[in-house]
Amino acid sequence: IQDLIYAYFGGLPGTQLGCARRNQHIPFHIANEYDIYSNSWHCDNEPCDRIKMFVALNDIDRNCGPLHFLPRPATRQIIKQGFKHRDDYGIWVEAIEHPERLKRFEGKTGTVMFINVTQCLHKAGIPEVGYYRDIAEIQFRAKLESTRSY
Repeated sequence: IQDLIYAYFGGLPGTQLGCARRNQHIPFHIANEYDIYSNSWHCDNEPCDRIKMFVALNDIDRNCGPLHFLPRPATRQIIKQGFKHRDDYGIWVEAIEHPERLKRFEGKTGTVMFINVTQCLHKAGIPEVGYYRDIAEIQFRAKLESTRSY
């Protein structure tokens, strides 16, 4: 993991945030009314030098409501097609969730994924009744070292 982080940032970045969370099934009428899961397509409104590392704390499959995401090239394509924001996509959801673009964070306990959530459209999946998704999240940011003398 450290080698991947070094390769992406060109060194060891600063850690911005660390947390763990559980998504579990909530009745559909409540979950949709309040967007409890953050299950609308969006990019995070954060500085673009941040990248998140997600670690599966349980085995995650489609029943567990995995994180859904589009790689950066697919995100750019969807934005060019007219994607607006999480409350008004501006395009058909089928265009966003096309099987050739759509990816899911699924895997065994300990599986790791890195994603820049400011540049990749993503949303939470909704766990089925009796299922849940436990993940740890660590957010890294590039260390911006000034070469200016004061």
